[in-house]
Amino acid sequence: MFGNSRTFTVTLMVLVLTMVSTGAALADVGGYLGTDYDLGGNTVTIGHWSPASDAARFEEGGLAEGVLEEAEALFNCEITFDGVDYGAIGEWYLTRLMAGDSKYDIWNVQNLIAYWPLASQDALFCIDPIVGDGYYGRLTNYEQFVLDTMRFKGKNFLFSTSVDNPEMERFHNGSYIMFYNKTMLENEGLESPFELYQAGEWDWAAMDAMFTQLTKDLDGDGEADQWGSAKITNWLAEAFVRANGAKFAEENEEGEIVYVLGGEPAEAALNQLNEWYAVDKVFHPAWSAVTDFASGSCGFMLYLWGTWDWESVLDQCDFEVGLVPIPRGPNVDKCIAPIHGVGGRALPSNVAQPEAMLALLEFLFRDDEEVAAEGFERNMSTFRDWTNAEMMLQLAEEWEGEVKTLYVGELGIAEIWQGNRQILDDVILGRKTFSESINSMKPVLQGYLDDTFNN
Repeated sequence: MFGNSRTFTVTLMVLVLTMVSTGAALADVGGYLGTDYDLGGNTVTIGHWSPASDAARFEEGGLAEGVLEEAEALFNCEITFDGVDYGAIGEWYLTRLMAGDSKYDIWNVQNLIAYWPLASQDALFCIDPIVGDGYYGRLTNYEQFVLDTMRFKGKNFLFSTSVDNPEMERFHNGSYIMFYNKTMLENEGLESPFELYQAGEWDWAAMDAMFTQLTKDLDGDGEADQWGSAKITNWLAEAFVRANGAKFAEENEEGEIVYVLGGEPAEAALNQLNEWYAVDKVFHPAWSAVTDFASGSCGFMLYLWGTWDWESVLDQCDFEVGLVPIPRGPNVDKCIAPIHGVGGRALPSNVAQPEAMLALLEFLFRDDEEVAAEGFERNMSTFRDWTNAEMMLQLAEEWEGEVKTLYVGELGIAEIWQGNRQILDDVILGRKTFSESINSMKPVLQGYLDDTFNN
């Protein structure tokens, strides 16, 4: 919480009331498709890698308390939540499809979890004929970027409930940012990274100077015991590279998925990380970013901000923590906060009543302005410093679809994400040069992509 700050309390009250009272009035909760459908008493299964968290929305005290029962009555169906761990959820979906059990399913997917294998195997239902061309221009900016990112071979599989919703302030629950030890930086007489960011001066050079000053031998034994940062390798390095404008894989004009990591943005980012790790030695030598940062021995940590983990990180720290974006690299003109994963809900390819199922999905997960404002306020309450919230709001407003990895980050395709991360660590840890690692691994990764996406 923000404590007893009267300024923040007034600001939040004004912001939430403004959000609730302004903008065009929404249609009834039925939204784009309405509620005039009959599912014939069938059981609808909503699949998720965390079914309990999905169901919590409709339980007592949830944002949509009572909506589940209304939906069952309106659509003449029973609704259940089911699923397995995220690493196996894709196979679980496919098993239901092959057995013919998925005709009344709604599947949660995202770019890291199940989506690409399902889309490439024609296991998802293309919603374009149902929603029509006019639907896409009526979505919020965020949902437009998500659908653009997740469109596969010209087809849309994800259905958004945001049609005709007014634009509202939002946070991205899953952005990669820098955590910093405000207490340590102030004791060292360093400038505030957040103020540098506000001034447009937060770049690699500014962070490099801080890393250098913070890395010290405090007890005189000849070994550093305070470092500029927790280690940035592997999955954290993916975010750093992406924040300098690099891409890992993309769809070409022929509809093929090709591995494209290379060029100046990627090479510059990985060489910079190698310099910090192997030359300047400003990274903590251990491998647990949160543990190392929380110990108070690191000035910075690149990590994932998410409401599921954010407060637990803070609770481990007995010092004041600040947030700041990944600094701007030489190949971009702004600070970028890549999102860990984006996605939504899709229908299986054998769906029995596609329009009715989309209408049910919309009824269940569409929020009116008051509910959306309440959800926003709950997220706001997780922040303990106004500058942190202010920064996250700005980064969300400036987001243009940047996802940490695309096509190569799928958790269910181990060979692809492991091979991709091997390239990063080869360079960062000094095992190979950038060109050596890319040249050796790129054909291997392209082969995996060809197999996965039927290129």
